[in-house]
Amino acid sequence: MLSRQLERVLKRVSHRFVLLAMVPGTVDLSCLPPKGQKRIGVEGKMAPQDASAEFSQETLAAAAEVVIKEVTHRLENRQVYHGHGRSLLEGLWKNDKDKGD
Repeated sequence: MLSRQLERVLKRVSHRFVLLAMVPGTVDLSCLPPKGQKRIGVEGKMAPQDASAEFSQETLAAAAEVVIKEVTHRLENRQVYHGHGRSLLEGLWKNDKDKGD
């Protein structure tokens, strides 16, 4: 299950941004209509014309950071996640960060 913060990051971008970062040659932004014109089959909150490999790398790095924090907290605090429904909890590492951890 993705953390809510990670989901928010990923909702801002689409697969084309990830592909730009990981396999740049697979995305041809020149096929898109000019910015502001109606697009068919291209969705997202950001205009696809604004896609760049640099932004994609930043997005993937931010997502990886959240995943690492979530997994590290789960491994270091296994007892917190035991019990019915407890494994579904997300973002508990944020509370520990406020306590100085």
